[in-house]
Amino acid sequence: AVYSAIDLVNPLSVLSNSVPIVRTSVHLFFNLPFFSDFLEKWIFSGVLDKNVLNKTKEWFKIGLKKWDISRDGPYFGFKILNYLNKYFYVWLDAPIGYMSTFENLCKKRKNLNFDEFWNKNSNCELYHFIGKDIVYFHTLFWPAILEASGFRKPTKIFVHGYVTIHGNKLSKSKNDFILASDWLKYLDSDSLRYYYACKLSNNIQDIEFNIYQLVEKVNTDIVNKVVNLASRSASFINKNFCGKLADQLSDIKLYMKFISESKSIEVLFNNREFSLAMKKIMALSDIANKYINDQKPWKLEIEKYDQLHMIASMGVNLFRVIMTWLKPVTPSLAERSELFLKIKLDWKGIKKPLLNHTISKFKILYKRIDINKIQL
Repeated sequence: AVYSAIDLVNPLSVLSNSVPIVRTSVHLFFNLPFFSDFLEKWIFSGVLDKNVLNKTKEWFKIGLKKWDISRDGPYFGFKILNYLNKYFYVWLDAPIGYMSTFENLCKKRKNLNFDEFWNKNSNCELYHFIGKDIVYFHTLFWPAILEASGFRKPTKIFVHGYVTIHGNKLSKSKNDFILASDWLKYLDSDSLRYYYACKLSNNIQDIEFNIYQLVEKVNTDIVNKVVNLASRSASFINKNFCGKLADQLSDIKLYMKFISESKSIEVLFNNREFSLAMKKIMALSDIANKYINDQKPWKLEIEKYDQLHMIASMGVNLFRVIMTWLKPVTPSLAERSELFLKIKLDWKGIKKPLLNHTISKFKILYKRIDINKIQL
């Protein structure tokens, strides 16, 4: 719900510990009720998920109110022309950044056309990912502004919960937050991306951040399962076969089983069931590592050279498939993996295994995280 300070019982600022003073001031309003019919039709056309849609129904039932889009100085943001000491409310101009930053990109890249993406009849799909505390702005105010100014509206709006630390919402005033610059002193972006992916679903539940859990997750999944699969397989290929993969795999049925799972993983990605996608990918990583363990290639180095070649090549190929699935989540690791494999990781390309292909000498793709060296 949205309340004015004077609607509260005994209102008190949590920042300054002061009581609000009521003053008379002239303000500008956006006529949101004028767009009620349009907004209701647009929202109920499938733009929102059901769990968020129920909340918007309440707003239409109560009736939309005119939106105060001005603030008295001192304030930050843009001054309103022809008004003394008046500024536009920050949430009026903030979403315009979606368009202005993209227009700036279009000016730098001649292959991008702003109108193709943003004109009213655009065929491009446009998705917004937002926090649950700004649903009101993105489902009512922003689309009404777009409609009034003759631009297209989002195809769908996806709402997520908060990221919390120690059970509290990230807050700069309470010092419950981590700066990106501090994060990058100790960790990479892939680690955080993977951690989020393991927790993200298509609902609006909060995500509790825990650094110990993150380190355990990355070390166990990315280092022990995924990268280790490449390391142990490549060592045989580099040492015994001059980096060249075999002309056939030791178990083509297992390889095709992995390929058949691509469709279900793709569906999970498209449905934003990222945690389920990561769980499925790691389960398949376990199968890949179990296969190598069961085959015991280290016992074949002398007697069964051809079999060793095919088994190790199988491990490299399964690693390639797994990393192709993980590429949207861990792009930096994917880039290093591409240099190692000497091939681009492509979703359609994995249908055909890498055979008679020369890989690079294996280098460490991802270092184990030492929790004792992190000071966030």
